[in-house]
Amino acid sequence: MQIKQKTIMVLGAGILQLPAIIQGRKMGLKVIAVDMNPKAIGFEFADVALPISTIDTEKVLQAAIEYKIDGIMTLASDMPMRTVAEVSEKLNLVGITKETAYMATDKGEMRKRLASCGVPVPKFFVVKDFIEYQKAVNMILGKAIVKPADN
Repeated sequence: MQIKQKTIMVLGAGILQLPAIIQGRKMGLKVIAVDMNPKAIGFEFADVALPISTIDTEKVLQAAIEYKIDGIMTLASDMPMRTVAEVSEKLNLVGITKETAYMATDKGEMRKRLASCGVPVPKFFVVKDFIEYQKAVNMILGKAIVKPADN
């Protein structure tokens, strides 16, 4: 009786995802690497290279079904976490929930959740437009970091 080789899909095939791709191969897994960059370094080490955006959930899901994956992951990259959660849920794989992925990838929501659980967070403001931004900046004494909540 032949045992089916387990297949893992790694979202991202850049230098930061390379250790997962290599480790997956060392563990005897079939590794499918997904990255929108057709020249991503991880493609050289994966069994299958798919030039798909890691945030194109529908295309990633289609590929996951086609290759009958047993697991999906990402590392060192925030935005693919939402795709990981969606694919995990649709294919009944062990993985993070969509809510967890959202909380981990939206900095405003993450800080709100952390604060509500008693975790110390820096002073922060979530703004929707330039007027709200100006008000927030005027409430901060000293230096500040301004960045988008979702990237």
